[in-house]
Amino acid sequence: MGGKNMTQRVFRWEEAIPRFTNYKKSFTKSKLFQAVYLALIKRIFAHYLINRNCTILKTDLWNEGVEYDRDLFTEVSKVHVKKKLFAVDISRKICNLGKKRLKDKTEVVCSSVVNPPFKDKSFDFILDISTIDHFPTKQTKLVIEKYRSVLKDDGILLVVFDSGLNFATEMYHRVHLRKIYPEWTLVPLKMKGLLKILGFKILEEYGCYFMGLIGGTHRRLPILERLLNTRVNVVWSLIQKIELSRWSKYLCFLAPQYAIIAKRMDTKSELPLAFTEGATKAC
Repeated sequence: MGGKNMTQRVFRWEEAIPRFTNYKKSFTKSKLFQAVYLALIKRIFAHYLINRNCTILKTDLWNEGVEYDRDLFTEVSKVHVKKKLFAVDISRKICNLGKKRLKDKTEVVCSSVVNPPFKDKSFDFILDISTIDHFPTKQTKLVIEKYRSVLKDDGILLVVFDSGLNFATEMYHRVHLRKIYPEWTLVPLKMKGLLKILGFKILEEYGCYFMGLIGGTHRRLPILERLLNTRVNVVWSLIQKIELSRWSKYLCFLAPQYAIIAKRMDTKSELPLAFTEGATKAC
């Protein structure tokens, strides 16, 4: 990424901060978002990072610094595993906001994820909750390659992105979101193919954030928002049965977001370069 493009990206993110901090908070958009992805993170600790002293990297601090009602890293810090927490963000202002809230629980670094100041094989777990979809799709391969380089052997990547298979999500991006800040959608099948080519084994995948389909009800349908809030146990039970089941991936046309859990393998796939380039363009 050139210096000019990076400066423009930083400016657009910092320009968007007041818009989000002034929004009225939403139960459906925040608490359930946090609960679903925290449940996936706990599943990763329980199944793939057992008995490890985990070094964990989160690839942005937007939730921790700006939309802090979606803060995942504070909750991750409470999980009872031995861990060291690191986070990067391209914006120094967002880094400062996140660091202020996280205090000394996390080491914060102002950097782009495609050029972070970390040694190869530094992390056991990389947590990308909708960071990769803020890069133009032609840079998806570059981001994944960097993730792989800083992951340890058998390290785990959780990558979440807005799904281009969901028509409502795709149109919302094109008509509205991309005017506010850089954001694109990715296709789950092609994303999985690219991960495999670049040396990852797909472990689990989920269609996620179905509740996001009615996100924003706190502004348009406040009665529905209050109803959902008062029925939190019922709603969460339903989400667990749908979003956290292994068959949720088959509902990807309905899911606004898609989550993939992947493991770094020792060697990359021995596929021809032309095939690799084709898969990258397809994302």
